[in-house]
Amino acid sequence: MKKNVYLFIFIFFLISKGVAQTNYKYHEFAELGGTFQQAKNNYCDNIRVQSYKINVNIDSPLPIGNIYQVDLGFGKGLKYYKVTKAFDFPTNDSDEDAVNGNIFSLSFTITCPGPDSDGDGVPDNQDECPNQPGPPSNNGCPEDQGEPDLVLDKNGTIITSECSGCSPFLNNLGSGRHILSRNGGSINFQLIVITNAGDGNSGSSKTGIYLSDDTELSSDDFKFKSLSVSSISAGNSKDTSTNILGADFDYNQAFGNYYLLIVLDDEKSISESNENNNTTAIPIRYRENF
Repeated sequence: MKKNVYLFIFIFFLISKGVAQTNYKYHEFAELGGTFQQAKNNYCDNIRVQSYKINVNIDSPLPIGNIYQVDLGFGKGLKYYKVTKAFDFPTNDSDEDAVNGNIFSLSFTITCPGPDSDGDGVPDNQDECPNQPGPPSNNGCPEDQGEPDLVLDKNGTIITSECSGCSPFLNNLGSGRHILSRNGGSINFQLIVITNAGDGNSGSSKTGIYLSDDTELSSDDFKFKSLSVSSISAGNSKDTSTNILGADFDYNQAFGNYYLLIVLDDEKSISESNENNNTTAIPIRYRENF
C-alpha cells in the first residue's frame, strides 16, 4: 500500500512539473528607463538601455510591443520594459527563469511626438504654422505682435569683385562701382545680411538678384537667381551668400554700367509694415575681359 502511495505522489510530481514547464514562455525585453520620461525618450528615439532574455511563467505570451513597469530581478528594481520578442515555448538560453507572469498586469502607452519643422515644440501635425515658430497657446503660430519689416543690413553685407579699390562692405562702397568681366569674372556676395526691423515675426521668403539699368526694379530687369531665406523673428537677422559670374549674363548683353539689385521678399509672400525698402542697388561695370 505504501508503495502505491509513493508511486502516486511521484507520478503527480511529474505531471505537475510537466504542466508548470509548459507555462514558461520565452520573451525578450528591452529596458527603456527608470522613469516614464526616460522610457518615453528612449522609446521614441529607439534607444535600448539593455536587453534581457527571460522565461516567463504565464499562460499566453505577452503582446510584442507592449510596455510594462516591472521588476525583472537582477537587482534593477522597477523599470520600464518593452516586449521585443515572445514565444509559446521556453528556452535554456534565458537570463532568468523565475519571473511570474502576474507582474505584467498593467501595460503603458507611449505616444511619440511627430516632426517639428520650426522647432517650437508643437508637432507639425498639430501646428497651424509648421514653418513659423510659435507657442502652443497659439497653435504653434507666432503671436500677433505687429508686422515684420525686412531690410538689407548694409553694414554686415560683404561684396567683392574685380574692383580692387572698392570696399567689401556695402555701406562703405560710396561712389565705387564693382567690376565684373564676361570672360572669367565674378561678383561674390560673401555675406548678405537680412534684418527684420519690424515688431512681428516674418515667415520664409525669397531674395532675388537682378540686373537693371537703374536703381528701381521693373518688369524688364533680368533675374539672375532666387535665394531662400527662412523665417526671421522680430529684431533678428539671417544671412545667405551667392555669386554672379560673367557667364550668367546674356552673351549679347552690352558692356557698360548697370546695377545689381538685391530684392528682399521678392515674391511678396510677407505682409510688411514697409514695402518700399526691400530693394538695394549695387553699381557695377560689366566689361569683356580682366
